[in-house]
Amino acid sequence: MADAFRLVTPRTLIRSVAAADLATLYAIATRPEVARMLFVFAPDMGRAAFDAIFPPGARVPPFRAAIERDGQVIGSIGIGAGATPPVYYFLAPEAAGQGLATEVVGAFAAEMLARHAPAGLTAEVFADNPASCRVLEKCGFARVEAHRFSSVARPAPAPGWLFRRSGAVVP
Repeated sequence: MADAFRLVTPRTLIRSVAAADLATLYAIATRPEVARMLFVFAPDMGRAAFDAIFPPGARVPPFRAAIERDGQVIGSIGIGAGATPPVYYFLAPEAAGQGLATEVVGAFAAEMLARHAPAGLTAEVFADNPASCRVLEKCGFARVEAHRFSSVARPAPAPGWLFRRSGAVVP
């Protein structure tokens, strides 16, 4: 993958997904405690449907990347399509609480704004995920609107927040 996406942070490597990453990413994203905080993943999701979301080698929006720490895949971050594309991310629960999400989201958001110049970035977060709300706020996203969001891993829509980060470059 010579032309693959690659972004190094102080403690992680964010890179294009490889086929060898899919089993680990699937195991993380389909864990009940992780899936319920996401929108398209569920504990009973089939591998083929999951794999279709993570085409190996993708590097331009929309795409999802693998997050690696110490040579191990610990999660994913990605960006959708549109004028103000959504950013999505998840980490293995074992990697939570160490500031890694803030490190990764901040670096990835800055890189996407610099490389692709969207008008801004958005993120949707369930209200019962305050840690993710804090990550986004630390990374320059502002809470702009309350919503009810659906997740295939939840029995009904649940309250949440739409966050937005401006695409303007601040000198």
